[in-house]
Amino acid sequence: MADPTAVRRTPRAVADAPVGSLADGAVVAKAWLVALVEAAPLDAAAAVPAASLASEGPALCAAVLEALGSEAALDRLRRGGDRYVLAGRAAHLAGAGDPAGAVAALEALRTVSWDKLGADDAQLAIRLAHVCAVVLEAAVATAGVAAPAPALVPDPDPLPGPRLVPDPAPEVVIHDARSDGHVTEPWRAPIERRLDRQLQDSRPFSVLTMEIDDLERLLASATGREVVEAIEAAERAICNELRPADMLVRERLGRYWLTAPETDLASGRALGQRLGEAVSAAALHHGAPLALSIGLAVAPDDAIDAEQLAAHADEGLFAARAAGIRLA
Repeated sequence: MADPTAVRRTPRAVADAPVGSLADGAVVAKAWLVALVEAAPLDAAAAVPAASLASEGPALCAAVLEALGSEAALDRLRRGGDRYVLAGRAAHLAGAGDPAGAVAALEALRTVSWDKLGADDAQLAIRLAHVCAVVLEAAVATAGVAAPAPALVPDPDPLPGPRLVPDPAPEVVIHDARSDGHVTEPWRAPIERRLDRQLQDSRPFSVLTMEIDDLERLLASATGREVVEAIEAAERAICNELRPADMLVRERLGRYWLTAPETDLASGRALGQRLGEAVSAAALHHGAPLALSIGLAVAPDDAIDAEQLAAHADEGLFAARAAGIRLA
């Protein structure tokens, strides 16, 4: 079995990152504000909330710089960490109201941070891109920044929690991370409900984990609109392959769970291959197709518990990525 921590290859912390006088974040926040205003059309420059960025931006930039050299500091920016709310404010501080704007804002933050660091260290550059991708994930997940894929239509109910697409379309659940912090994996609840129903009639049931490859690299290197358009195309391609009985859950940007009733091992593998081919055919970035790594678990053969099924599918995804194949 592949080691998940080895496969994910999270860029390691750079303990001697040359933060120095930048540690309080003020210099980087000021440069970020200037970059945002310069990048905006003249008639839209006033939409950048300078006062809010001046007030909260230094703390966010300081948190980003600290995370360069500390895994504990990076974890504080993730869901469940005490700086997750601050990270989620990144898009709002930049005046971004959609995923394209959020991606562009974090790219601007990455660029000015790198300029101010004045370093020439490939490992530090990779770590900075990773930290900014973590902040971007929080920003996109925060209420007020719309989900990127028009195929995933949210329910108008404003209450926190998953949002559903009504039948007869395939059921689509968007986990937007608007939880109270007590539920660590609310995206799993719909899978558990579907599994409970499906096991009552003893028919096979598949769970597929899908994740876009090299997403962090794409977010770090491309313009916001290019990344969002590619992800939108990938999600539309996935949705177009689903049956009304299937359910798609977006755990976070670029990572999905699919439950497929009446699907055994052979048909589950065929479905996974079809989804991967559809994404590669429909979603391009600079002319190169996006790729999915996919893991598969089948109930009742692999497990009859949602947590065990999810773990088995995740292991398959890691194994596929380690082996350089679409589906393990």
